[in-house]
Amino acid sequence: MIVVVLCGVSLALLSGVTCLVVRRVRSRRLGTIPDSALEPIGPPIEEIAVSLRQLLQRHDRYARSDDRVLRLRRMSELELVIHLRADQAARALEVPHPARQMYDERDTEHLRLLLFALVAAGLVLPTAVALMAPDGRF
Repeated sequence: MIVVVLCGVSLALLSGVTCLVVRRVRSRRLGTIPDSALEPIGPPIEEIAVSLRQLLQRHDRYARSDDRVLRLRRMSELELVIHLRADQAARALEVPHPARQMYDERDTEHLRLLLFALVAAGLVLPTAVALMAPDGRF
């Protein structure tokens, strides 16, 4: 009986040591990259691009609207969301851009330049919208 227990304990210890050795060898082979570094930081670029395209089209509809109250109420908050998504896309595509903490109406030119930089980096965005117009008008 004691022999069976000792064999079971030694087998468990041996398998535990083997598992540790295998992990150590794998970690050295992969380098010193921790598992957390291999996980994505944000949403996939495809999801960001789809969302950014939808937001730009919505912004264009509001910009072309005759309803002044709707434009005043919705445009600033929509531009804030577009800024945040464009920043996410710039980080994902490694497009250099200045970090902004707070956005206001004066940052529309910064947003326009960032959108053009994203297009130059290969992100497909609608170019026939108000924010992507070369002179800022539509």
